[in-house]
Amino acid sequence: MRFLDRLWKRSAAVRSYEAVTGAKNRFDAGRATFSTYATEIAAARGTVQGRARHKAQNNALARAAKEAWSTAVVGPGLIPTSQHPDSATRAALDAHFTKWAKRADVTSRGNFGALTANAVADEFIDGEAFARWVGDQLQAIPAEQVANDLTTMLSNGRQIVNGVEIDADGLVLAFHIHPARPTDVFATYAPPVRIDADDVLHLGQFETGAYRAISKFAPVLLRLDALDSLEDAHARQTARDER
Repeated sequence: MRFLDRLWKRSAAVRSYEAVTGAKNRFDAGRATFSTYATEIAAARGTVQGRARHKAQNNALARAAKEAWSTAVVGPGLIPTSQHPDSATRAALDAHFTKWAKRADVTSRGNFGALTANAVADEFIDGEAFARWVGDQLQAIPAEQVANDLTTMLSNGRQIVNGVEIDADGLVLAFHIHPARPTDVFATYAPPVRIDADDVLHLGQFETGAYRAISKFAPVLLRLDALDSLEDAHARQTARDER
């Protein structure tokens, strides 16, 4: 019986998933875990966004990844063409869109192509990109202007989750966005304003149950930082050796 007991215990250990072990060199000895996507993203996205932006501006590999992603997805920007079966109507629609695309940006700093290219780049770095309709033009909105810290229950089953207002079924009703001028130092200087979801475009890859998204750099930020530290140490060592 003792032999069978030992055999059973040994077999159970062999069959166990490594992913649930408490090994000291894995998952912080079992202490590292992951809660719901909504809560984890809400807690982390601001810090991750800031660090991802820093790497994209200071790390050559991160910058190259951003440029490669944007080029692969939209290139210099999307240029849609009409598929209407009537050639005259098709030409009229294309001409109308081309005319509108030139003035699509409410700030007049770019066209529709630039807006889409910037949105894809922002989604890669920040995890998400926002724009709102102002008349028949679009205004790009930095992700930090959408009130990530605003989460509360409302009436009739509605709630606000990280600045995104939803109904009892999870349908997005509105976004709560901090008003800001381009000259403002702090984008969150004033209380957020409720803007209907029909007037807001929200680009991102959303995990189940989450209404905000996180930077695609999240899994590699620590490795990029370690690589920077390694290169710095190598440079210092090389400088000492050359003395």
